Amino acid sequence: MNHAAYLSIIFGAGLWGFISIWLNFLMDSGLSSYQVSATRVTLGAIIMLVITAYKNPEYLKIKLKDSWLFIGTGIISLLFFNFNYFVTIRNGGVAIAAMLLYTAPAFVVIMSVIFFKEKVTLQKILALCSTLLGCAFLTGVLAGKISIASGTLFTGLLSGFGYALYSIFAKPATEKYHPLTITTYTFVFAALGNLAFINVPDTLAKTSSLHVLLACLGLAFFCTVLPYLFYTKGLEKVDPGIASILATIELVVASIVGFTIFKEEVTLEKLLGIILIMFSVVLLNLKRK
Repeated sequence: MNHAAYLSIIFGAGLWGFISIWLNFLMDSGLSSYQVSATRVTLGAIIMLVITAYKNPEYLKIKLKDSWLFIGTGIISLLFFNFNYFVTIRNGGVAIAAMLLYTAPAFVVIMSVIFFKEKVTLQKILALCSTLLGCAFLTGVLAGKISIASGTLFTGLLSGFGYALYSIFAKPATEKYHPLTITTYTFVFAALGNLAFINVPDTLAKTSSLHVLLACLGLAFFCTVLPYLFYTKGLEKVDPGIASILATIELVVASIVGFTIFKEEVTLEKLLGIILIMFSVVLLNLKRK
C-alpha cells in the first residue's frame, strides 16, 4: 500500500473542505454561484498554465488523440457536476445537494469494476457503506423527515455521477501524463465550457475590486489548484474507488470549518457522521492479509 498516495488524496480533499470560507465571501460580494465557479476554474487554468510552463514546458504538450481525457475531466466531469450541484442546491438546499453529491464513491466503485477490473473487497464495501451513512448523518438528511422531489433527486444523482467521472477519466490519464498536465488541461477545458453560462463583462466588473480579486485568487489556488494536484497525484498509485471514498474527508473538514468559523450547531448526528467517515478512511488504510 502506498501511504504517501493515500495522504496526497486526503490532503487534497481536505483543502476542498475550506471552499465555504471563500464561497460565502464572494457570494456576499455579489457574485452568483455560476460566476464563482467560472472564476474559480478560469483563474485555476491561468495559475496552472504559469506553474506548468515554469516547471517544465514539455508538460504542456498533449497528443490530440488524448484530448478526450481532458474533455472528460474538465467538461464532462468538472463542469457537468458543478452545474447539476448548483441546480440541486437551488431546488433542494445544501444538505440534500451535499448528500447526493457524495453518492460519487458508489458510482466510482461500480465504474472501476467495469472499466478497470477493480476488485470489490469486503473492506471496500464496508468503507463505502460507512462513508455513505456518515455523509447522511453529517449533512443532516437523517436528522428529520426530508422529502426530495424527483427532479432534485435526479440532478443530485447527476452531480454525484459527474463528480465520480473525474477519477474515471483522470486514472488512465495518469498513465500517460504528469499530474501538472492533467490538472492544467482539466481547468482549461472547464474554463472554456463555463463561458457559455456566465455574463463575462458583469463577472469582470464584480471581480475588479482588490479584495474580491484576492478572494478569487485564494479560492483558485488553495481550494482548486492545490487539491486537484494532490488528488490527481494520488490517483497514480491508488484505485479510483478507494480514492473517491478517501476524498469524502472533504465533508469532515467542511463540517469542522462550519463548527469553528461559522458557529454552526454541533449535533450528535454530525459527530456520528464524522466518526463514520473517519472510520472508513482508517479501514481503507488497514493492511489486508
